[in-house]
Amino acid sequence: MSNKEFNWTPIRTGFCEQMLVHDFNATAAYKAAGGTAKHADRAAGQIYALPEVKARIEELKAQRSERTKIDADYVLNRHYEIDQMDFIDILNDDLSFKSIHEWPKVFRQFIGSFELAELYEGRGDDREIAGVLKKIKWPDKLRNLELLGKHTAVQAYSDKVELEVGKSLAELMKEVAEE
Repeated sequence: MSNKEFNWTPIRTGFCEQMLVHDFNATAAYKAAGGTAKHADRAAGQIYALPEVKARIEELKAQRSERTKIDADYVLNRHYEIDQMDFIDILNDDLSFKSIHEWPKVFRQFIGSFELAELYEGRGDDREIAGVLKKIKWPDKLRNLELLGKHTAVQAYSDKVELEVGKSLAELMKEVAEE
């Protein structure tokens, strides 16, 4: 079915909006917008291929970033904060945890989970609390560093590196040989 044969007009606006809601899954967006074609993935692909649809989706993304104040700089700054987290900032000199109210905000925001478990000594009625086990799940610092690298000019974890060269490889090799 060609783009001319497919009547996408009734769901166009809904499709564009639903793309943002459904994390840019075109098939899910098509269905949520009311599309009923037998091959929803094909219909969604045809709609998404239209230049005016892509332009509208970009416009909606820009509006969302403006509303939420979340853009590439915001994301990069959060990754930087995670990178700078230092375990010593939440410990006392005796290696016990500081009161959570003393923790830097970044720790309170980015810790994945915090568990407490009471440890007991003895049995039955003679049982007494011997201590408390505290488990904290930290952000994955290596993954965070990888994401930082992908979002900056560093490109340390890039699978591909594109270079713009005005000379051919043979010309460059000749220059190096002459030096």
